[in-house]
Amino acid sequence: MKKIAMVALLMCSATAASAEDIEYELRATQERLQTAASGGRDALSSAYMCLLGIRTALDSGVPETHRITLQQSAGSLKAGDHSLSEIYAECQLLQGRERAKELPRLGEQLLDVIATMTDSDSTQTLESFTRNCHEFVDSALKAGANPSNAIEIAKYGHKGTLETAHDDLCGKGDGKLKEIRAAQLGPYKGVLKNDKWRLIQESPTAGYFLPEARGATSTDPKLLAKAKVWFDILTWDPRPDDKCYRDKMWLYRRYQFDGAHKLVKTTEKKYCGQPGVQALR
Repeated sequence: MKKIAMVALLMCSATAASAEDIEYELRATQERLQTAASGGRDALSSAYMCLLGIRTALDSGVPETHRITLQQSAGSLKAGDHSLSEIYAECQLLQGRERAKELPRLGEQLLDVIATMTDSDSTQTLESFTRNCHEFVDSALKAGANPSNAIEIAKYGHKGTLETAHDDLCGKGDGKLKEIRAAQLGPYKGVLKNDKWRLIQESPTAGYFLPEARGATSTDPKLLAKAKVWFDILTWDPRPDDKCYRDKMWLYRRYQFDGAHKLVKTTEKKYCGQPGVQALR
């Protein structure tokens, strides 16, 4: 009866995931928690999956008070019944503990990226490593890691602590991003104004498609300043049940400006398959 009632609850509450998916996530929670608490090689990924699985269940309507029976102790939780909110909090602590261990490795990867970046490179990878660095520090501190724990990266002669990592480690990523961004935006400063200036800050290295360029992108400040129309083009693979499933979907976003570089009109049009240059009008 207990299992039938639980499945019924899941079927009624499931919105973001199927009842079978939620039931699987709840069954897997105990094993993920145990692996995270072990401190072994898979501890960090298991803590992440524990959080993701519980979040999937909660987002689908399973209440925080729903209880799972732990067959053995894990972390600070004793064997027995525990609510999803209790297990979620424990997985957060375990994730923070493992992130504290991983910080030197992550920090070295961040410094590797900084060392090899040029002003013309996309900043996506650097942004990701920098963001992760800050998140790892916050998570480790919230988990109760000692702020004075040393973080040493011999390859770069870095010696710091968990307490100072936001500034002397992750902050190096912030500084490099600021430096690259200033260099990338420099040619546009004073040439583009108002909405054109705002939009180019979102995509300084990719540029925008111009009708004058017959389907090519441009990062030329003078051409972008002169053009009355810009296009932003996005593409993606459609879902299997989409009418366009045999081809790619394309979205053409058209920006129209006045002489003061202020946005007058924005329109979007979707295509099944890439259209010709006539779409750039």
